[in-house]
Amino acid sequence: MKSKTRDIYLDFYRGIATISVVFIHTVYWSGQNYLSDSVGILYTLALLIDVPLFIFLSGWSAFYTDNINKTFNNLFKVWMQYIIFIIIADIVCHVILHPGTLSVQDLLYQIVFAGSTPYLPVIAGSLWFMPMWIPVALAGSIFTVLLKRFCKKSDEYIYIYIRIITFLLIGVVWFSITNQSTYFMFSRNFCFYMVFFLLGYLLANHHFMYKLWQYLGVCAAIILLWFLVSRTFHIPAKDLQSAKFPPHLMYFVASLLSIVTVIYFRKKIDFIVKRCSLISYIGKNALPFYFSQGIGSSIIYYIYPYFLPYGPYVTLAVCFAANLVITLVCGVGLTQIYRGLFRAVGYIKSCLVRNKDCHTVK
Repeated sequence: MKSKTRDIYLDFYRGIATISVVFIHTVYWSGQNYLSDSVGILYTLALLIDVPLFIFLSGWSAFYTDNINKTFNNLFKVWMQYIIFIIIADIVCHVILHPGTLSVQDLLYQIVFAGSTPYLPVIAGSLWFMPMWIPVALAGSIFTVLLKRFCKKSDEYIYIYIRIITFLLIGVVWFSITNQSTYFMFSRNFCFYMVFFLLGYLLANHHFMYKLWQYLGVCAAIILLWFLVSRTFHIPAKDLQSAKFPPHLMYFVASLLSIVTVIYFRKKIDFIVKRCSLISYIGKNALPFYFSQGIGSSIIYYIYPYFLPYGPYVTLAVCFAANLVITLVCGVGLTQIYRGLFRAVGYIKSCLVRNKDCHTVK
């Protein structure tokens, strides 16, 4: 049986990944208006802790769940949280601030991840993640649960895992070479991110790279491979944004740096994890904070012009700090709203069950 104890490292790393998204969207949205090519290294560094790490951590989290029904319920709950967030954002934007600017059709499009939020553009711009993540998490969780049930020996399911990951990796290479849209009926996004999900599940309970020299050696090999792929496909090594949409082999290789870093430092940062409860809190409630960064990243569009006379670095620092504060405030508020609503739903369900039991007894 798997341990039911919550993995504190998982929450901490999710918190780090969420804060990294805040930085990414500070740099890549409003930041493009004042950051020049001379500071292009920021664009590269920002994307090293990105969506692939989130998906890896989702696979890691799935390791602790053997119940398919629970997986379905959790993903349905995620969708409900997204719908609640969109409704709140639309009420603020289109009812309070700009009355009469929202149609029912727009709201329906947003609920199925197809709409836009013109007054808060980064919300729609960052939620491409949802229609990718939900199928990956659902398919990956079902696959892992079924595999564990049918494979009695751990070695047996590990070998199957490696074969599946290899098959999907070939797909990533195939997409990068041919630029096709499907690989054996699998989409490009699905193949790419499913590899990270399965790696997260596979490595959740395995520890290696105990020595610093091992970690540095693996990082050096990844960086070397990164530059080799860059030269092979004639893509500038620093241009990870172009390799992210659509996902390319170069982006995959570069993203491995964050994965091996998480693996190496997993059991070596107890003193940091125990002292950074705010980061762990963000990671424990990553979804509300991920939604909220879309608000913060949109609002700083109205802030950055006032700081342009002080130079790009000061402007970036102020915008990132403002984005972080707005995200924290909105994220905490959204978390409390979700808790209140789900408690109310739970109370109503328990009342209905009690009434049904009473009628049954009578």
